[in-house]
Amino acid sequence: MMYRILLLILLIIFSTPVFSQEETDSALDSIQRAMQEAYELRMDAERKERLDAFNSLIPDSIAFIDLSKLELNELPALTSFSMLTELELQDNQLTQFSSKDVNTSQLRNLNLSENLLEKVKFKKNDSLQVLKLNDCGLKKIPRSIKKLKGLKRLELDKNEIVKIPAFIRRMEKLEEINVSFNDLQVSEKDLKQLQKLKIIQLIGNNMTELPDNIALLQAARKLNFSMNQLEDLPVGIGELDSLESLIFYKNNFDTIPAVIFELASLTELDFYYNSIREIPAEIDRLKKLKMLYISYNQISVIPESLKDISSLQKLYIHHNQLIGLPPWIVNFKNLEILDVGYNKLAVLPDFSPAISLTEVDVQSNNLSEVPWSILNLPKLDRVFLKNNPFEVTEEEALKFQILVEELLYKGVRVSF
Repeated sequence: MMYRILLLILLIIFSTPVFSQEETDSALDSIQRAMQEAYELRMDAERKERLDAFNSLIPDSIAFIDLSKLELNELPALTSFSMLTELELQDNQLTQFSSKDVNTSQLRNLNLSENLLEKVKFKKNDSLQVLKLNDCGLKKIPRSIKKLKGLKRLELDKNEIVKIPAFIRRMEKLEEINVSFNDLQVSEKDLKQLQKLKIIQLIGNNMTELPDNIALLQAARKLNFSMNQLEDLPVGIGELDSLESLIFYKNNFDTIPAVIFELASLTELDFYYNSIREIPAEIDRLKKLKMLYISYNQISVIPESLKDISSLQKLYIHHNQLIGLPPWIVNFKNLEILDVGYNKLAVLPDFSPAISLTEVDVQSNNLSEVPWSILNLPKLDRVFLKNNPFEVTEEEALKFQILVEELLYKGVRVSF
């Protein structure tokens, strides 16, 4: 219907020989209005179709219900769905939610994100494990959540929460919380409430420092402080012996704090988008490190000590100032991904020994010679070569074309 209306308008427009600017603008406005009206009609029809389908469900046979994006301002009848394990209610216009309106005896996952919730009430429940309340305009974490004795993951992304209530600490099964993009500065008191959790997401809260009592987070396996304004770390973070993943994507670090090298269990370290000029030699103390993300910095040299981290599987160091790669970079037995694109590399070592590599990115450097050894790697799945000033003879160009065609035939993604 939308296309018919658009075609009709275009025919009317172009059947008239001359338009003033005002008439042209008016015609374009008419097209936009027609397209918007057609879109809204189609959405209304789809919503009605989905609601009709819901009303025809046999309650005692349904485990999953998706009522998202239906512009609901109140819940339909859900108490008869005794087998319900997952309920999607995101992106509606609900202003309140009460678990008495839903059969929660088997419910494991509940998504209430992107509503306008002013009141959230839960009765005592042992089955619910995942609760999503992202982008609901909440100014505080609803107190009735403490009645969800089986809750493992709580998502509260994009709200207006300013503190962590004490009852969070008493939720014995809770393992993960996401309070990113709130108004939470994270005080010492907040950390006391989070000390039993394994995964803590505190992205985009404009934090300038972390509390000195961060050593309380002994249960933490993953901490994500992305998109804040951190420049340094308290010494207590070095006492988190169980920490495996530490993320500082988009902060204000100009160096990797020395205290990080005390984290012997660390397998993932992320300093994307900072202002770091060098990787300290002490990085070799992270013997279990598998993933190092340090792109979008100002690093010019890969330290010799990195070669001692035999566990390394992924190295992302693109968008830096590298002028060369050390010859030992090809000797990692477990390295699967090497991304050194967007640097200043003029030559590459022979990659023939790097038989574990599946993805290599050397695009946007200063390479004049085609890296033949990379193209012949046995496990190669992706390779990015574009934006390099390769100098090749006609014979080499033909060889390259044949090799690329063979790789594409095998399903390898090649960008050149």
